[in-house]
Amino acid sequence: MNCPGGDVFDGTAIYNLLKDHKAEVETWIEGIAASMGSVIALAGDTVHIAENAYYMVHNPSASARGDERALEKTKSLLAKVKTTMIGLYSSRSRMPDEEVSQVMDDETWYTGAEAVEAGFATDTTTEIEMAASFNADLLNQFKNTPKAISELVMQGPTEFRFPSAVADNPTETKEAQAMRKLPPLRQLQPLCPRLPQE
Repeated sequence: MNCPGGDVFDGTAIYNLLKDHKAEVETWIEGIAASMGSVIALAGDTVHIAENAYYMVHNPSASARGDERALEKTKSLLAKVKTTMIGLYSSRSRMPDEEVSQVMDDETWYTGAEAVEAGFATDTTTEIEMAASFNADLLNQFKNTPKAISELVMQGPTEFRFPSAVADNPTETKEAQAMRKLPPLRQLQPLCPRLPQE
């Protein structure tokens, strides 16, 4: 998975569907599992994370509008959602609830190895060479994006390579041709829903 997050309730539904599946479920974090993406990842009986991938936890947030009663309802709902998320994170990591609450308050980013050490992932996989584009706007919703990620995004790609470029083979493979025929990312969004930008 490569998910910067999304709607809490959509993410909860995805988590529950995977968790309740009778098969052995494995989740593979290839890029990022942030926000609700970090919860969805925990649905795996086994959680693999690439050495150069990231896992991020933070507090749920919402935009609210209305009088003080509406704002109090939103505040109450956010507290309930956080309590639920704490339970999921602590049951997987075995961290005490207070520690999980603190890492959520701090918006904590974990490397692959750190995610394993913290108990969020089972093991690390070999890093995968990155050869794709990334929408830097996705990072704007977070306050503590690691400097290494920000620098990679600011640097930009030096060249774009499809899988056909592997092993000095300039001929486009069937896989690369299939990638060109994929629907635009916005049509795939339900697989990893995002919250509206604030």
